[in-house]
Amino acid sequence: MKWVSFFHLTSISKFNDLLIYSERIEDFLQTNIKLIETSLDKEIIAMNLTEEEGSEYFENRYEEDYFNYKNSFPTILRRSLFLHVYSIFEQELIKLCQDIERKKPDSIKLDDLKHSGIIKAQIYLKRVAGISFPDNSNEWIKIKDYNQIRNHFAHDGRMIADKGTRLFNSIENTKGINNTFFGKHKGKEIYEIELNNEFCDEAINVIIQFLLKLDANMEKGS
Repeated sequence: MKWVSFFHLTSISKFNDLLIYSERIEDFLQTNIKLIETSLDKEIIAMNLTEEEGSEYFENRYEEDYFNYKNSFPTILRRSLFLHVYSIFEQELIKLCQDIERKKPDSIKLDDLKHSGIIKAQIYLKRVAGISFPDNSNEWIKIKDYNQIRNHFAHDGRMIADKGTRLFNSIENTKGINNTFFGKHKGKEIYEIELNNEFCDEAINVIIQFLLKLDANMEKGS
């Protein structure tokens, strides 16, 4: 019997939608930045302002909106989207485990495992369901770094990281994050975390590629 792909029918389409959403967010931010820059230039020319007068005019009329679209809004939108993407990924893995659990009522239950989140799903799919889980893939290695970053955002909330920590190493390994020296505190070097415009697209594509590999392994075992 031909394997009916669980992920192709549900998960992959969800992440493709999230990829489109991510692209729309970035377009929205860039469009508004360009609108402000274009309007400012036209108004400065129309009023024949000097460079100094133009700077003052920008500060009074556009500065707050400009820096919101340039700095504050990207941070909020990218972090929120990333947390949502990670949450959907975790939910889809857990749903898959639960679906298998219903078909194997006499096997170990998902809730019997001590771990949580994606690690619990990994252990269940690998050891209980007998699926060849692609945990040696580059994608899974990246996803474990996303796990560290997600936990930091969800439980700590700050956009900073201490050098030498597991979080810091995960950030260093992750594409789409700028890690800039912020200062020292109690002898530790502190770095500011900035999610750039590649981050969410990269994370979504990594997850899609991982799910495709997991799906292919399930098909082989069906």
